[in-house]
Amino acid sequence: MIYDKELYHYLILHFPIAMFIVGYIFDMLSVLFKNDFLSKFSFWNLGIGIITGIFSIITGFITDASSDKTHLVNPLNIWDTHGSHMVVAILLFYIIFIVKFYW
Repeated sequence: MIYDKELYHYLILHFPIAMFIVGYIFDMLSVLFKNDFLSKFSFWNLGIGIITGIFSIITGFITDASSDKTHLVNPLNIWDTHGSHMVVAILLFYIIFIVKFYW
């Protein structure tokens, strides 16, 4: 392989964060201006952020499995792992996505 496995995780990691931030900004703008287009744009940013967040988690597990200090041995030690935070965040964003879909 040309690149290290962790490089892919670092490349993918920032995309869902940006999508969630942009989605939140457009969600606030849609409430402020009562604009349906901004609300739909926010909804799709949230969905794309969830999908890319799942890829980020997968690449994080791949990176973690190839490192010397693995978090997979004790994944629920939330003070030492950031992967558990990402899993919880994606689950919460998915719940928000479902609520927005049926709202």
